Parts: sequence; structure tokens; C-alpha cells
Amino acid sequence: MASKLQPESKFQMFQKRSDFDILVNILSEANDVIKKTRSMYRRNINHRQLKVYVQFLLDLELMRPHSEKDHSKRKYFRISSKGIKFLEDYQSLKRLRI
Repeated sequence: MASKLQPESKFQMFQKRSDFDILVNILSEANDVIKKTRSMYRRNINHRQLKVYVQFLLDLELMRPHSEKDHSKRKYFRISSKGIKFLEDYQSLKRLRI
């Protein structure tokens, strides 16, 4: 029987992340106001990939643009109420996983 602390094989530690996992991670981080660059480095993805993920989340209205100052050129993002509901539902489903 495998320990819950150790993966069944050493290769499971290096599994690729799914797009869904990356989207959930970006959305979770957006509970605070985030900048694209910070999220890009934390997720270990390139700018082009991040642009696609962020646009997808914006299109689904799970995240919304947010600016610290009205005329700031920097783009910040924050989770929307729809995104919060999505994460709550995701966590509920995750707890059901055996």
C-alpha cells in the first residue's frame, strides 16, 4: 500500500499540469489583485500562454480587469463573484475525490 505522503511512482511528481489546473491556479491567485507578470512567474508559463488563459477567464467572466489607479497603464485582475462561486464548487468536487 502506498503512503499518502509519497507518490505511487516517482514520475507522478513530474506530471504535466492540465490547462484546467493552470486556470484554477490563476483564478485562485486572483482573490488578491494580481498583475500578469507575477502570475506568469508563479505559474511557470510564458507570456503568450498567460494571455490565452487570462482572456479565457475574462470571456467566461470568472475574472475581471481591475486598475489600482484610473489612468494606470498597468493591467491588474481580480476574481469576480462568478469566479468565487466556481472555485467554491471546484473545492467541493475536489473533496469528493477518492
